Amino acid sequence: MGRRHDELMERAESVPVLRSGSDRLLVAQKAEGSRVYDIDNAGYIDYIGAGGATIVGYANQFVLDAVRKVLQGGIPEGFHVPQEVDLARTLSQFLPWVGSWLFCRSQDEAFRNVLHWARERTGQRRFLVLDGGSPLRIGVPASSGIDPSNPIREVPGWDVSKIIAALTSGSTKLAGLIIDPLMGRFGVVPPPDNALQEIAEACRDTGVPFILDERVSGFRVHRGGMAARLGVTPD
Repeated sequence: MGRRHDELMERAESVPVLRSGSDRLLVAQKAEGSRVYDIDNAGYIDYIGAGGATIVGYANQFVLDAVRKVLQGGIPEGFHVPQEVDLARTLSQFLPWVGSWLFCRSQDEAFRNVLHWARERTGQRRFLVLDGGSPLRIGVPASSGIDPSNPIREVPGWDVSKIIAALTSGSTKLAGLIIDPLMGRFGVVPPPDNALQEIAEACRDTGVPFILDERVSGFRVHRGGMAARLGVTPD
């Protein structure tokens, strides 16, 4: 870290909301391609691409031109726009199993919609998740769609026998099984051979909606996500 960083951290001490608990906080001022530059112009490689938001790199010229074109035409908030149809048609080429599309403002909004859809479809409220997958926990905000009075049930990640046992036990009626196919909370832990296929088949046999949480894996491992890569069809 350089002189400007140290000066900024000293000024930030007088603003409680900016206190980070660390004097090694990286303060970025610009980014291009795969690199992020701090306020002293030192460059760093961003290996996670802003958590996926910059999968084609920072300040990508194609993206900049496309965004500039839309901004110049104005953004009609609250209305449907022609681009939705074009985007849905393009995505349908990669994800032919999708029956309908709903575009959301954030991944959390999309996830809440999935939870509500599954509950309406099944009439149940509880979800089964894999340890290490979707970050659902008791006590999370109500906006997440998880009702604390109807807790989730968690099983060890990629323990196929225990997952199938939980699906077929009949002791707990489920609104759905939610799987992050890369176990994002543990880094990257892909499923063993045929594991996802066996789990999907068990869901079909029991009538439990099979939900793939591809907020991390979608479009990164394959154009059709892990579903296409492994040949499974989620609900």
